[in-house]
Amino acid sequence: MVIYLYKMKEGKHMKAREILIALHIKHNGNWDKIYEDIRNRNTENIEDYIKDYDEDNLNDFVTIIDEDYPERLKQRFKPPFVI
Repeated sequence: MVIYLYKMKEGKHMKAREILIALHIKHNGNWDKIYEDIRNRNTENIEDYIKDYDEDNLNDFVTIIDEDYPERLKQRFKPPFVI
């Protein structure tokens, strides 16, 4: 299942996992800042953070919403959004 949360300038939509990856890059993995952007729905210019990545590069990331994200990490306090 693919969840789209954000419409980009060009009219395309970003997948939820792409948003998590972009926020991870934007905030250098800082959980509190990523969470704050998610909570406030702050996605302004977010596509700029992943524009240089192609689909294969994005598949190198594992996000907390991916099926292959380790269950043990989900049980931690403030689990990383992206590994």
